[in-house]
Order: sequence, then structure tokens, then C-alpha cells
Amino acid sequence: MDKYKRLKREFFKKHPKIVAPKLLGRYLIVNTEEGKIITKIIETEAYGGIEDLGCHVGRFGYTERSKI
Repeated sequence: MDKYKRLKREFFKKHPKIVAPKLLGRYLIVNTEEGKIITKIIETEAYGGIEDLGCHVGRFGYTERSKI
């Protein structure tokens, strides 16, 4: 997988615990008025939704804050 290749939406439709490790070592590139900002992803965090007690929705259910 080319770390500079733009990721398609399909990439992110997998479970977060599968996606997160695949993001490590990739680059986030943002174009601004001042120029390009390039940063390397060196750490990720992933939560699995309702079944994952480590995330808000897993502990408290869906709320206004977590519904998105």
C-alpha cells in the first residue's frame, strides 16, 4: 500500500480496529492558503462502537453527543 496514495471512502468502511493499524506510517496532507501541511500518522486510537466498553457509546449508549 502506497503511503502517499489517497485513500478511498471504501477503506474507512471497515471496523475501526482494522482501519486504525493500516493508517500508521501514512501521511495526512492538507492544502492551506499558506501552503501544504504534511504530517505522518504515528499513533491511532480505535473504538468498536456499542460492543466496546472503552468508548462512550459502549458505556453509556447512544446520546446526542455520540449519535454521529
